[in-house]
Amino acid sequence: CFMASTDPVEGSGLPAVAARQQLSLKRRKALNQDLHCHELEDSIGVSRARAVATALCLLGDAVEEDVERNVDEDLEMFVMAKAELNEEQQLVDYRDSQVFLKGTASKTPHNDYAQHFIDTHQRPQNFIRAWDPKKRYADYPKLRKLLELKAELTKLRASPPMYHNVDLATFDLRSLPCRFDLIYIDPPLPEYQRRAPGARLKYTPWTWSQIRNLRLGDAASTPSFVFLWVGSYEGLEEGRQCLKHWGYRRSEDICWVKTNREHASKHPHLDSAAVLQHTKEHCLVGIKGSVKRNVDTHLIHANMDVDLIVDEERPRGQTGKPDEIFDMMERFCLSRKRLHLFADDNTIRTGWLSLGAALSSSNYDPDRYLSYLSGPTPSHVGGRPLQTGKQQRQHDDLVGCWPEIETLRPKTPPNSRRRKGK
Repeated sequence: CFMASTDPVEGSGLPAVAARQQLSLKRRKALNQDLHCHELEDSIGVSRARAVATALCLLGDAVEEDVERNVDEDLEMFVMAKAELNEEQQLVDYRDSQVFLKGTASKTPHNDYAQHFIDTHQRPQNFIRAWDPKKRYADYPKLRKLLELKAELTKLRASPPMYHNVDLATFDLRSLPCRFDLIYIDPPLPEYQRRAPGARLKYTPWTWSQIRNLRLGDAASTPSFVFLWVGSYEGLEEGRQCLKHWGYRRSEDICWVKTNREHASKHPHLDSAAVLQHTKEHCLVGIKGSVKRNVDTHLIHANMDVDLIVDEERPRGQTGKPDEIFDMMERFCLSRKRLHLFADDNTIRTGWLSLGAALSSSNYDPDRYLSYLSGPTPSHVGGRPLQTGKQQRQHDDLVGCWPEIETLRPKTPPNSRRRKGK
């Protein structure tokens, strides 16, 4: 009954004492109604009834002040407890990644890839979506159709695989039956041995001086393309020097970002000469001669791929590269004269001549290899007409192109100056 009829007095403009008096009068009227003071005055007298009412009003003021004070104290304690809880929650969020990628509305993000890497050794690139080439273009039907047609035509036009066990340090590349338009080099770099000490590699590591001394010009035609793996860091400059020495200019740098979904461990592949953990490798692309992407479409199809590969890192002691690099080279260069140096049994592929000391056997026959490239180019392949571009060659050494591929593939826009007649 003491609190039922009270009204707020803040902002009334009255002095504090007058506001209190006014509040007391309101309470007294309410008490008179609740206690039926007229009947109380008749029974105990007017003066005693007024004394009781005054005492009850004073008691109501004291109770109100005590309630307000308790509410303020409780509110302050609640605010302090909430602040402490937030601090503890922040520490929990950043202490580990148990709630990683579960979503949150708090100020502490749960998708902390760096912290997750520290806790689980799962690299941030493990969470890249649609990295698998088979699923990458699910939402792009035209691009998916283009890649399927390219793969089908490449398979139909590929020659049987040919391989030769040979020591490239002493083998004379001039003895090969022809000169090649596409050369793939995966040398055994010193850093591969450093990051797997004690492991037995398929090749004895080659120094960059030995790699540079390869007489690549004896096996390369003009124009031609070379794809050279150079490792993580030191080979970037050494690889450029090799390309320059062989008569190539660097045009692209393909980066392989290594995931470790299957091999995450507390003992990663560390290079003793590095200060950071290396999770990528580079493949330099060199061009020899003059090639125009919107003119020499019989030889190249540009802009078919990006310069990034996301694939699982190989187990310790293995130096194999992603199979996707072969798909990229074959989509780019339409020549059927392809040479692979430093090959092994796992990299033998249709349409390629593979050389290397790690090959366990040989089926190399120069005359038979030339027979794959001789004869006229077929007019139809797979029931579709085959186009080989404006420039026809004497031998069947081009993959060619189907009209559907020509319609779907990315085109290089014409030069703006030529469009304006300048």
